[in-house]
Amino acid sequence: MRSTGITAGGIPVRAQNEYLGSPEKKVPSGASGTLIDLPGAAHAGGSHYLVSVFMSGGYDPNSGVNLDSFVMRLTPVKIVASSITCQISTENSCPDSGFTNILGQDGVKRWGDQGPGTDGIQACAVRSLRESKCAQTFNFPRDFRYFVKVKTNLSPSGWLHGCVFDPGIEITSKDSVTEISVDASPVWIPIIYKSNFWKDLPEAIRSQNDPRNGMIVGGNSPAFSRIPLPNQNDSSTRNLTMTPSPSDSSGMRDLQLWLRYLNDRASVIQSSWQVRSLTSAETTGANSCCLKANELAGIVATNSTQYSAGPPALNAETGSLDYKVVSPHLDSYGQPFKGQYSLLMRSSVARRVYGFTNAPIKAELLVISSSGTPQIATLSIGESGGWLRMNAANFGFSTPTIKATLKQEKEVVVPSAETSTQTVVQMPAPIVRKSTINCMKGKSIKRLLE
Repeated sequence: MRSTGITAGGIPVRAQNEYLGSPEKKVPSGASGTLIDLPGAAHAGGSHYLVSVFMSGGYDPNSGVNLDSFVMRLTPVKIVASSITCQISTENSCPDSGFTNILGQDGVKRWGDQGPGTDGIQACAVRSLRESKCAQTFNFPRDFRYFVKVKTNLSPSGWLHGCVFDPGIEITSKDSVTEISVDASPVWIPIIYKSNFWKDLPEAIRSQNDPRNGMIVGGNSPAFSRIPLPNQNDSSTRNLTMTPSPSDSSGMRDLQLWLRYLNDRASVIQSSWQVRSLTSAETTGANSCCLKANELAGIVATNSTQYSAGPPALNAETGSLDYKVVSPHLDSYGQPFKGQYSLLMRSSVARRVYGFTNAPIKAELLVISSSGTPQIATLSIGESGGWLRMNAANFGFSTPTIKATLKQEKEVVVPSAETSTQTVVQMPAPIVRKSTINCMKGKSIKRLLE
């Protein structure tokens, strides 16, 4: 069963940074997110979903407009009254979320992302102070897939990362307009949170963090000081919140340290449906065959708390495409948390990476535990429409590595009986290998168009 969402307006009604773009110059218009009503996919807060597409880039007089960042996000929401309000007296008296000129502590205005922050009560995907409204976030309902289509004249290239499972993608272009269609299931991601005084932290954590600033040794995780005191190096007065990037290697180390302190258990589980382009920092060191300009190579997706930066790395020893993930072993209810991993790769990219011919490709997918032993997982592997599609689900954490191995049968040369020339015969190889263990009952497919 499929149903199409009904547009239900936007929040805010008018974005603070709204502007009119230029199709000729390939500059998209800036606007607020779109509210969609999906009565057939109701969540705990109703049936409204917020569809957001973020694009950023630059302009060069010689090469024109370039797209640096692309984010497609779907969020279940309920529009409620905002707990943060302001008295509108001037045009810029309400700091609604948006890209704008922000006055710094040094008295200089700089462009940046502005927002009212959190109040400790509401978790708003978007907050509009002018309308005193909050798009309160909710978790996705179970057993639904969602379909989002975006029309743009700037198409992302390289690799995308997804907080989704089993994604499918279709890209079509006509008259300088590109349609990007993504369908996928949402995922549930374990999140950890813990606060304590520096003196009360275990020595295993303190020894790996710099006492002068509280940051992990050799890391670059962002830290936010909530109390700007004169002496930030004094651990007895400093109040610090660490927010590691989910794809940062030092964040992986940091998480493993804290998991021991938290009994390897998540604080909360939060659902997500998001696909975004990888940053240049995340793709540093990636195989050059995976980063062909003006081509979308694939999507790597997981429900892990921390994960490898960039696309899967080619292991020179084993020939596998390796991807590392780190998450708590237990969910917030104390039950074993089950991992999910998806790799969607253009068949042409796989052939460039491995130097394959046009003969069929045989794929294998393994989940290896930190001890080096294979884990039990539900696997699904196939190739269609020019894409290799590999999924692994129901494997255990805390620090497994997912290995995707692609193979191709060698070509066999058979002499011709009539001439001295040689004929190349390609040995057939199975194009699809599937082994699915789990069955899902009552699953519905929901289509959502923007």
